[in-house]
Amino acid sequence: MRKLVSLLTMLMLFSTIAFNQDRNITGSVKDESGAPVPGASIKIKGTKTGVAADNLGQFRILAKAGDVLLVTATGIEPTESVVGSSNTILISVKNAVASGQEVVVTALGIRRTEKALGYAVSKVDPNAVLQKSEPNVLAGLAGKVPGVDIRGGQGAPGAAVRIQIRGVSSFNGGEPLIIVDGVPYSNNLVNTTNPFTGGGTYGSGFGNLDPNDIESINILKGAAAASLYGSRAANGVLLITTKSGNPKKGSKPLTVTYRAGYSQETISGLPTYQNLYGAGANWRVQASNGSWGGKFGKGVQYDASGNIIGTSASGIDSIPATTWASMFNAYPELFPNGRLAYKANPDNVASLFNTGSLFENSIGLQGGGGNTTFNVTLSNVDQK
Repeated sequence: MRKLVSLLTMLMLFSTIAFNQDRNITGSVKDESGAPVPGASIKIKGTKTGVAADNLGQFRILAKAGDVLLVTATGIEPTESVVGSSNTILISVKNAVASGQEVVVTALGIRRTEKALGYAVSKVDPNAVLQKSEPNVLAGLAGKVPGVDIRGGQGAPGAAVRIQIRGVSSFNGGEPLIIVDGVPYSNNLVNTTNPFTGGGTYGSGFGNLDPNDIESINILKGAAAASLYGSRAANGVLLITTKSGNPKKGSKPLTVTYRAGYSQETISGLPTYQNLYGAGANWRVQASNGSWGGKFGKGVQYDASGNIIGTSASGIDSIPATTWASMFNAYPELFPNGRLAYKANPDNVASLFNTGSLFENSIGLQGGGGNTTFNVTLSNVDQK
């Protein structure tokens, strides 16, 4: 009988020792709706031991029975759970009710509430920029921020866009400092002599930034913003943060997004042109303010020197082909009977402009697991 009691006592002792030893505990963290909480922090209360949950809210920690696991994460209330005899544990957490004030990014890694700042800050939703298909980020910001003037240099595809905050402050133009993920960007124009005929456009390196990669846009107004970046920020700061692979609450291990956009561009307006006077034959009177020369409809004929040599039987002014030999060789159909009609062409400027188009496709991949995350964006823009 004594041997049996001793054996039972030893078994209970061994069970107690084994029960109190550290062992691998596998668990998962889910919210009230049953969705996983990725990136949640799980820490043994009263110690420095802790781990982070993966994108599925799952974790593995070395703990013993009786340990209290403290779970914290953005958007949830801190939750405690006691480790029992099982090697698996499910921790349910409650979603936290956001009652704080909205914060803005003022510099890389620095977040402040707007009321705590000594200068004006405008926050732009990146989705609002994507609602209108534009070839670059600055063009998409036009009309969305008060006090910020954004204008395109010209209508050519790929042309640079100028940005100014609160007007012109210097003879150099006064553009703000542009910061992307802590790196200053230059928006200087890359000039070419003839952008339309020479095969180039007035562009800038800032146009290479894909709007689909942007996580947040903040505009710091006023010279007080220079306290963060120095004198270069005297005209304000355009602060852009791009997307990363960091998991968000409720996200999946792999998220695929696709976006397509199409827009058309037309000339906004043209001056009112007169159609009563021209430049005369052989540009004889071109010094008369460009086109205020010989009047149309006189029913006369001109010679190669621009002198009137007679009247026209048809009543239409005409100019001999010898006046423009190169044009006659290229377009002989314009010179019937060796003469060109000298008349107004009311739509000669408007017909130069076609309806432009911009078609954009973008696909994004975001996800990962454990300590490895990624964010990839592939975009294609076809502008004509």
